[in-house]
Amino acid sequence: MAVVWDGRTDEEKLQELLRLGEQTQLDFKVELDLRDRKHELDFVKDAVAMANRPPGGYILIGITDEGNLPDKPWRIKNRQMFDGATLRDKIGKYIEADIEVVSQIHTLNGSDVVVVAIFSTRSGLPVPMMSVGQYNKPNGKGRMKTKTVFRPGEIFIRDGAGNVPVRYRDWPSVLSKHDHHMKEAATSDVNSLMSKLADAIGGGSKVNVPLEPFLADETVSSAIRANIRQGNRAELKIFLQNSRDDIVMNDDLVKPLVRLVGVGCEAMLADDHYLAVKTIETMYDAFASIAKSPSAVAARLSQAIYSGLPPSAQAVGN
Repeated sequence: MAVVWDGRTDEEKLQELLRLGEQTQLDFKVELDLRDRKHELDFVKDAVAMANRPPGGYILIGITDEGNLPDKPWRIKNRQMFDGATLRDKIGKYIEADIEVVSQIHTLNGSDVVVVAIFSTRSGLPVPMMSVGQYNKPNGKGRMKTKTVFRPGEIFIRDGAGNVPVRYRDWPSVLSKHDHHMKEAATSDVNSLMSKLADAIGGGSKVNVPLEPFLADETVSSAIRANIRQGNRAELKIFLQNSRDDIVMNDDLVKPLVRLVGVGCEAMLADDHYLAVKTIETMYDAFASIAKSPSAVAARLSQAIYSGLPPSAQAVGN
């Protein structure tokens, strides 16, 4: 069962996560002593790797790899050490980006458990390590050996229950949030331009104002009005057909249906009876197509809308 990411750290969320096993968005640590260099570096690597997989993930501290409380209760001596701001500062020493961290301490059966929510960066760009992360460990021969956890420039991501260097096949998922931001920005610019174009078009020569499904509702309304004023039946018919196909093929019926109703309303306000009837026919066809046969409900819905038209519009339909 996959983690449902919502950024919550309350006890209800803890109980939900405890029913799951370690995975890409969920990591268990039986204990964490941030005064220990090894513990600190391992935590930083885990947190950054998790942030590099949008939308982020959770680290549960005080839980064994099997998802249980430890046999010996783990108690936190310095609760401030596990504050979200403190954890964020620990991570920030090794990276340039700002990773949001939210944490909350709970006590279950006398043992402390920290729920740490690691958010992906606001930009959606992956975070490379900025400095080397090393600690010294005994080599068994009375000497110390330097262990390197990460190096400058390395980019790690969560993969299952572990961390791995980013691979070529990982980039689409790693950059998904950034790509979404870029598309939103581009769509916003197009909406602004199209809205201004639709409002600026007057009653002169015909100019087709494109009606695309990704446009915002306000922009679509402006474009519909502009095309009706221009008498651009071809553009409007294409839009009707695309909206009909959206109703038939997609689970979300509301948005394309609302847009069809919008075309019909604008057509009636403009006394374009042909377009109004064409819109109603398209709606009927859409409802008939999503049923095995035209249902009585769909027929009644179409008839109700049709009967609301002025007599001259009904005559055109006949």
